[in-house]
Amino acid sequence: MHKRDILVDRVEEARDSQEDARLQFSSALEQFSTLLNFDGGDLQRTYETLEKEFEESEARAQDVSDRIRAVESVSADLFEEWEEELGLYTNQDLRRSSENSLRETRVRYDQLIKAM
Repeated sequence: MHKRDILVDRVEEARDSQEDARLQFSSALEQFSTLLNFDGGDLQRTYETLEKEFEESEARAQDVSDRIRAVESVSADLFEEWEEELGLYTNQDLRRSSENSLRETRVRYDQLIKAM
């Protein structure tokens, strides 16, 4: 697979992980809100439910972090490879065009990483 295809896959996986984490955090928040309105019943059971939600939220957040690191890893390889390929151009116009594309891609990549 080309690095750009791997990068696309990893970005999509990171996006999916972020959505899963968002849903998990929402669920944990709902559980916490329920506890704040707690008016009796089995406190230990409620605590255990909240603890499970918290642990699941932590796991989802770690998954997102891992996916972002995977995106950063493959993008570093991609940009390095792209830089090396610039030296192979014999046509200066094509080289400048590729350099411009590389610069623009890095800007979009930086925005993507910040958004993640």
